[in-house]
Amino acid sequence: MRKVGILGAAGIVALTDGVARLNEDHVRAQRLAKALGEMHPLLSVVGEVQTNMVFVRVQDETGRYSTAGLIEHLLVHRVLVYRLDSPFVPCRFVTSSRVDDADIDRAIAVVRGYFAAQ
Repeated sequence: MRKVGILGAAGIVALTDGVARLNEDHVRAQRLAKALGEMHPLLSVVGEVQTNMVFVRVQDETGRYSTAGLIEHLLVHRVLVYRLDSPFVPCRFVTSSRVDDADIDRAIAVVRGYFAAQ
């Protein structure tokens, strides 16, 4: 029964604080999407951001830039992204309670660095 109390406490916190927190995550995701969408013509944000997830891909027929290269660059610079097995939406950024405004600024700067370094 003790474990039920632990799970119940987590549920109470989610119900009381989660909605406000979720809104913060969505605002940060929208800010990230806006910055990435305006950054480089080969980088595109896929779809409209309605949650705490931002989907992106790099479309470069010359091979100079790639989504795989961007993901590798991000991981080397300790920005965690998710590689997806989809040719249409190969990369996902996710905001959460562990991501603050400084983290969003840093992610934007690292992506900018990928395109500047090539």
